[in-house]
Amino acid sequence: MGIYSRKAFESKLSNLLKALFFTYLLLSYSYVSAGEGVRVIEGGVISEDTLLEGEVLVEKDLYIPDGVTLKIGRGALIRFKKSESSKVEPENMLPGTELTVRGGLQINRARLVFGGDGGIVVDGGSLFLEESSVSGAAYGIMLLSGELRADKSIIEKCDIGIFI
Repeated sequence: MGIYSRKAFESKLSNLLKALFFTYLLLSYSYVSAGEGVRVIEGGVISEDTLLEGEVLVEKDLYIPDGVTLKIGRGALIRFKKSESSKVEPENMLPGTELTVRGGLQINRARLVFGGDGGIVVDGGSLFLEESSVSGAAYGIMLLSGELRADKSIIEKCDIGIFI
């Protein structure tokens, strides 16, 4: 190993730190980036009965109002992007990316993966899980009011699995 001047050492250290930071950005971005064939949902209100299939990336909070049903079909993978803010809006219960159910949510043999925050909030609606999994959320399921039915389903790697 050669002897470096202070300026040369600082330059090499700076380049190393930049490379490490760039690598970190690439690795963290790959988790939430939408690959080929991935449907991206910006977030917002589901205004009519909807079926989600395949791989879906949800970027912001999603709301299912009273009278509307969201069905998540067999084999679907729904990924929720980690929230860029920790602020809780008046409409939300959690600081992370949240799926609020005031209507109906039916998950049949599918996986919901949260980016380390948020979760599913049932606020007067109904949630039916059948042979499905919810993972990576702060709250897997927060049941404020409404109905929850789960059959052969798993809630894993969440800070709190079910909060009633």
